[in-house]
Amino acid sequence: MKGFFSIILILIAGSFLTAQKIDFDTSSSWEKLQSRAKKQNKYLFVDCYTEWCGWCKVMDKETFTDKNIAAYMNEHFIAAKIDMEKDYGINLSMKYRVTAFPSFIIFSPDGKLVYKTLGFQKPEKFILELENALNQEKQLKLRGVSEVVDLDFPAFYKKAFAGNGKRIFPTDETIDSFYNSRKNWTDEVTFNVMGKFKMPDKVKDFFLTELEQFRYLYDKEVDQILSRLSNEKLKMAMDEADEKLLMDAVEFTSKYLPEESEEQIKYMKLTFWSNTENWQKFAVEFQSLLETESFNQPSTINSYCWDIYENCNDPEVIANACSWMERAINTDPQYAYLDTFAALLFKNKQYDQAEKYAKLAIKTGQENKEDVKSTEELLQKIQDSK
Repeated sequence: MKGFFSIILILIAGSFLTAQKIDFDTSSSWEKLQSRAKKQNKYLFVDCYTEWCGWCKVMDKETFTDKNIAAYMNEHFIAAKIDMEKDYGINLSMKYRVTAFPSFIIFSPDGKLVYKTLGFQKPEKFILELENALNQEKQLKLRGVSEVVDLDFPAFYKKAFAGNGKRIFPTDETIDSFYNSRKNWTDEVTFNVMGKFKMPDKVKDFFLTELEQFRYLYDKEVDQILSRLSNEKLKMAMDEADEKLLMDAVEFTSKYLPEESEEQIKYMKLTFWSNTENWQKFAVEFQSLLETESFNQPSTINSYCWDIYENCNDPEVIANACSWMERAINTDPQYAYLDTFAALLFKNKQYDQAEKYAKLAIKTGQENKEDVKSTEELLQKIQDSK
């Protein structure tokens, strides 16, 4: 009898463990995945990844292993993982404009793309995205997107979606020739080309003039193009180190991306100040943003503070960065953040503290089987300076 109940407990435990994993399909054809979704009346969730994508691996490790995410996805979705640089994944990338990783695209049971989101997201945020994907009021209405995956894309478009290291991008002349050959600049193929490459001025003017029509056909997918146009203006401002051009970029973003403008403008200003090495203005701007949710994140703080470590020599700003990184490691004392903190302390000539945190970074990194060679080299520099 004891053996019988032991077997039952093992089976129950095995079922429980299985339930905590997302049942990702990694081998079925696109047609079979769509057929399964339709037959089971479930949405089709596609994790768009590449082999070189580090954040894709973090998503696998930290978010897809979450029991609440797993339970929700297994209940509501047919889930698939597709490498976007191999086989039919390339076709899907071209069709659905997947150019950043990780990306997640979600289809209704009848095969229509209804939701897109991208980037690493922690479980508590990602669950909200999954809920939004099932909410018809928040789904994309892509009237201009056909059900055909393999459209008649131009050769230069296909070459730009080849595997990492194999991509070939078109010349300006090739792009001009493409638009000159098209009778309709609002069709799906042309829209995809608009989303991938910089537009000639005449096409850009047409796009902005006919923005209402593009929104009707492609809904919020239009915002990706507008964001790129905003970034192009920002790049021009940085290249010229011109604050007036920065304000032009800010005004463009406020006008055409009102829902995202507040967040995006913050990043634009920080990027401009750091790129033009006006670290005093950068520090004032960053300090004012530090209490906002999006900036009060260890990963965000770490990214900007590492930029300061590598490029800034202003003692006051470096000291500020030390205090910002201390805040980050108090929230999340992972190896990368400890390494940045130690580096900044070293640059701030706080050698004892720098040595302490460099050693802690190495210990933490080794425990997690990370490459700590650069921190060991930093530790040697610190000790040589004492």
